[in-house]
Amino acid sequence: QFSFLNPTKPIVFGDDCGVGGCCQVFTHGSYLSELEGYPVTFAPITIGNNVWIPWNVFILPGVTIGDNVVIGASSHITRNIPSNCIAAGNPAKIVVKKFPLPVSNQEKNRIIKNILLEFKKYVEYNNYKVNATGSGNDFSIICEKQKKHPKHQLIFLDNYSEISKLVNDNVIVLNDERDIGEIYKNNNINMIISIPRKERIGTSRIGEEFYRYLSRYGIRCNRLD
Repeated sequence: QFSFLNPTKPIVFGDDCGVGGCCQVFTHGSYLSELEGYPVTFAPITIGNNVWIPWNVFILPGVTIGDNVVIGASSHITRNIPSNCIAAGNPAKIVVKKFPLPVSNQEKNRIIKNILLEFKKYVEYNNYKVNATGSGNDFSIICEKQKKHPKHQLIFLDNYSEISKLVNDNVIVLNDERDIGEIYKNNNINMIISIPRKERIGTSRIGEEFYRYLSRYGIRCNRLD
């Protein structure tokens, strides 16, 4: 929203970049005469993969931002920013190096479980009756607006195993590396989301709602269909 991109020279964005509102990306800076000693600049801007540029960031001509970079809000980028860091300020300086830090499997499981519990609260807030069960890292919720209305089912599995009972509107969320295309083709599953493979296939009402909820945490998946 309200961002300005000046393409006098090329602006190149890598994969999975996010640009917030009120950002200004300038590939030229000129007004007063260069013949009279005033600065004139024309230069491209290159932004790498996995870069988050939040609100109110100003990027000057000729800047290159590397991969895996987070820029602080309201920063002015006047020089190149290397990969794997957090940069912030006016002018922006590197404030965190060796970024992002690796996340252990135990911590990933804790994060996923927290997301599932928050989604359960979200569904309940929207006046759905929720029946939630869990065993180990696995988690299941069945929700319905009221009796005689369609039920919606979300099942999280740390390791895939066949499910014997599924309601008509269902999604399986997997936390293992299995090929979800094969699982989807050979089972009566409406939608599958693979967390580690960053893939999704099929569709269901609760699945699409949960996928939108995942995006709040920066989790995005490629469609296989």
